Amino acid sequence: MPAPKPQSKAGFVYVLSNESMPGLVKIGMTTRDPDVRLREINSATGVLPFVIEAVIASRNAKWTEREVHERLAARRVNKNREFFRIEIPEAKKTIFEVARQQRQRAYSRGHGRLAPAAAATLTMAMIPAVGLVHPYMVPGWLLLCLVAALTGRPRMIREFLGVTRKVAPAIATGILMSAGAILITRATGHDSLAEAASALSGMYRNLIG
Repeated sequence: MPAPKPQSKAGFVYVLSNESMPGLVKIGMTTRDPDVRLREINSATGVLPFVIEAVIASRNAKWTEREVHERLAARRVNKNREFFRIEIPEAKKTIFEVARQQRQRAYSRGHGRLAPAAAATLTMAMIPAVGLVHPYMVPGWLLLCLVAALTGRPRMIREFLGVTRKVAPAIATGILMSAGAILITRATGHDSLAEAASALSGMYRNLIG
């Protein structure tokens, strides 16, 4: 007979990882903002900071946490601790399965370890676009990316840099194409990309004609 569903406030069930603890994740719950709980945990530890990997926004946080813990009971390091010997992708998979079963909302934060090649690709791809705004902004962009990679802040930049290696080239290509389109419109003095493309086509025909 399944255990009765505990009564609990709405809250969040989170998955945390830490570079100093490979192969381990911490899965807990909070009724406050997960970032507030993350700061508390990091202020109490003397190791590298934890980062949020995934979150469930639950209507009954204790119930959701219990279900996740029960599914991963065989991986639990100590029954009195919230640490589990499991790789991050598998932990995320469990989180999303429980959320789907309970009709809760789960999301990945993308704050795990960066793929250096993907982060570098996206950082460099943005340089032409940033330079179009103002050339002096390029050093600021590079510094912002470095800070985001090291601290996770600003969150939006960190999540942008944290995409997978498979996705990064496509995003980078799109950014470069957009910047190139803007450069074309500026160089040809036309208001739209279609007009610029038509003008360039005409110039090409004149050159080869």
